[in-house]
Amino acid sequence: MSRCSRRTQALCIRYAPYYVIDLVRFRADAEGVAAHIKRVAELDGKRVKVFIEQEPGSSGKITVDYFTRRVLKGFKVEGIRSTGSKIDRARPVAIAASQANLLLVEGHWVDDFLDEAAAFPMGPHDDQVDAVSGAFAQADFEPFQTFSFRILDL
Repeated sequence: MSRCSRRTQALCIRYAPYYVIDLVRFRADAEGVAAHIKRVAELDGKRVKVFIEQEPGSSGKITVDYFTRRVLKGFKVEGIRSTGSKIDRARPVAIAASQANLLLVEGHWVDDFLDEAAAFPMGPHDDQVDAVSGAFAQADFEPFQTFSFRILDL
C-alpha cells in the first residue's frame, strides 16, 4: 500500500476580471502526483505558466527543481513562496469575489470549491482556497498576460 500525499490542487485562472477556469483535485503517491501534473500541463499546453508552491528550506527548492527539470521540462515553471497566514492570503480573493471580480467558470469542481470557501477557515480542508489565493496573488504580479497559468499546491 502506498502513502498518499495530501490533496493536490491544479488551478487555472485568467486575469481581469479574474476567471477561475478549472480546479483539479486529486490524491496520489509521489509518482502519481508527478504523472497527473504532467498530464494536466500537457492538456493545458506550454503557453500556460505553472507555479509550484515552494515550501521553506532545501526540500522546497529540490521539489521545484525536480518538477522544472524532470516532470515539466519545456514548460514555464516557477516556484513561489507563500508568506503570511492563509487567512491573510485569502483576504484579497474575498474582496475581489465580493466585488464580482472573481468569476467561476461552470464545472464539476465549483460546488466543492464553494463549500470549502464557505467553511474557510474553520472547515476541515483549505487546499482549494489556498490554491486560489496563490493564483490570485500571482495574477496581480503578472497583469494583462496573454497566458493562463496553473498553480500547484503540493
